Amino acid sequence: MNTRFFLHISLTFFILIHASCARVPDRMTAPAGHNTVETDMSCAYFYFLWGSHEAYQQHFHEALDAYQKALICDPDAEYIKAKIPLLYLKLDRPEKAIHLLQETVAQEPDNYESRLQLAEIYLHTRDIEQSINEYKKVLAARPDNEPIWIRLGILLTQQQQLTEARAVFTRQLERKPDSYFALLYLARIADMQKRIDDAERYYLKALSLNWSEDLTVELAEFYLTSKLSGKSLRFLQSGRQAESEDERIRLLRIQSLLAAEREKEAIDELNSNRAGTVSPEEQSFILSRLYLSNHNREKAIEQLKRLIGTDHNDRARYLLALIYYDSKQYALALQNLDPVVPNNDHFLERIALKTQIMQDQGHADEAAAVIQQYITDESTRHPHLYHIGASIEENQGNKNQVLNILEQGIRQFPDSDELLFDYGIQLEKSGRQEEALSVMEAILERTPDHAEALNFVGYLWADANKNLNRAKDYIVKAIKIKPNNGYIQDSLGWVYYRLGNLERAKIELIGAIHLVPDDPSIHEHLGDVCFDLQLFEKALKHYESARELHENDDKAKRVLEKIEKLKKR
Repeated sequence: MNTRFFLHISLTFFILIHASCARVPDRMTAPAGHNTVETDMSCAYFYFLWGSHEAYQQHFHEALDAYQKALICDPDAEYIKAKIPLLYLKLDRPEKAIHLLQETVAQEPDNYESRLQLAEIYLHTRDIEQSINEYKKVLAARPDNEPIWIRLGILLTQQQQLTEARAVFTRQLERKPDSYFALLYLARIADMQKRIDDAERYYLKALSLNWSEDLTVELAEFYLTSKLSGKSLRFLQSGRQAESEDERIRLLRIQSLLAAEREKEAIDELNSNRAGTVSPEEQSFILSRLYLSNHNREKAIEQLKRLIGTDHNDRARYLLALIYYDSKQYALALQNLDPVVPNNDHFLERIALKTQIMQDQGHADEAAAVIQQYITDESTRHPHLYHIGASIEENQGNKNQVLNILEQGIRQFPDSDELLFDYGIQLEKSGRQEEALSVMEAILERTPDHAEALNFVGYLWADANKNLNRAKDYIVKAIKIKPNNGYIQDSLGWVYYRLGNLERAKIELIGAIHLVPDDPSIHEHLGDVCFDLQLFEKALKHYESARELHENDDKAKRVLEKIEKLKKR
């Protein structure tokens, strides 16, 4: 028998029995005439069971309705109240969950379960500052709650409030000397504060309590970044880590040998791989990468030069060009890039790097000529080359030429979403918003899940204060496709702002800043929301961040005007 179906029938039968006992005429109509506590509890329990059943079936709207009816029957039922904020989260309405819990803790300051729930929801929405505040309030009344102390310390560490975080974990260690998480975070904090001896001591104690390959890797990387390659090697060649088959640990052992200038032993270790001996060519690539990890550029170059003239010539020369470019040795970088021919490894990347070097040297016209050469030749023509060419012209401020190059590319590659998207962006920058919207909608007709186009259309509508519900639908779809994109989350916050849902706008924009902390537009948007919420101190903070980050003088001036207006209020 299908057990899930049997459970559904049994639960429904059980609810119906209780419904008859409670004399409920309709399953979603609140019973009338209940005068006794027992009858009210029966009514509340009926709706609680019904809500639980609906929630189990992921019918969250129905579950919310049932729980709210249960609270009519028994307004003081804490076990029911605790369910409702979680349902609001399931329904993607975190602002309602926060508002409800804020009301609860305002009316019942000693309701620490609700305060903890509020802290968790703030954490869910990435409002770390508010989450920390709520945890502190809980701990002020319940100082023996060890897991909350640990959680608070971790959040403080993430927020770079290292002195306070260190105090939290030191307190924990005094109360419980074998607290693994306290030791681990004290080690990390000491590392960030460059207290090397303390970090090593805490790491080793944590490892003695709970050995793991992940912590072994972390400690070895700590030794290497602290330029303690000898300690790293001794550590990795002893104890359980010496017997580990984890590839990360093996590569760190090789890296430590290289840092100690023991290359022959590093090669022997590299060839001890169970999969078999590594070819000399692949050895050179691996060793060059590990030398770069040790910031030993010269040794990395030496390894790659061994591959010049072999079957791995193109790959080696491209990597050499990257190393030389990073150290601003442009002539050597160009020497290793040329000649760029279609059958080269990393053909498009080589062209992009070559033209970037030319621009850095002040030869933008020559870079544009290189691109023109490749897009004129049918054998080398590629959509991405038009993108590079347009970028070169944009850097020179040649707006019309940018559009011309992209139009040429679209004629050659009409199915390229990359080119069409670039074209839409440039139309918008030129003030031709309606044309830009038409281009983006054309992309969405053939590629409905193009997250960037969805976001672009949704944001432009929101910014123009039109089609707001459709704009929200587009942006919500985009964020489901790319859930950790701070720019899309900024758009979502902005559309909620335009819809008048300021609390939800604040939640989304705080999350966006968490993902993209240095974007001036997001800070400005959050400043606008905080201003309208009369959170003037926070508004000023974000306006000032926006002004510092804006590279565009006109935009910085606009934000300055907002700051002056705020200070005059």
